Amino acid sequence: MAKKKKQPSITTLHRQWSLAVRTRANFTCEICGRVKGKDCKKLDAHHVLSKERYPEYRFDLQAGVCLCFRCHKRLAHLDAIEFAEWLRANKPSQYLFAQQKILEKKKRGNDSQ
Repeated sequence: MAKKKKQPSITTLHRQWSLAVRTRANFTCEICGRVKGKDCKKLDAHHVLSKERYPEYRFDLQAGVCLCFRCHKRLAHLDAIEFAEWLRANKPSQYLFAQQKILEKKKRGNDSQ
């Protein structure tokens, strides 16, 4: 009897997604340009769409940007409007992706009422 392949855990999938986002950015903060190992100790993969509200896009590379700790905390989490403006100006395809998914979710919510 053939064994079923074990599905990767959420943690494993998140690590793979995070590495892919950081690799795509050449391990460089996409906001300030800090480089891992040279200017900072670590980089984070930030979700441009909330993992909780949009779990279906949690591992979509379009939904991630590579940020240093300072930019991740200061801009992405403390000033969402400024982060959205940065995303629109600097990552237009990712901005449009996020905008489209937000509008689709709102439309689905209105359709079910």
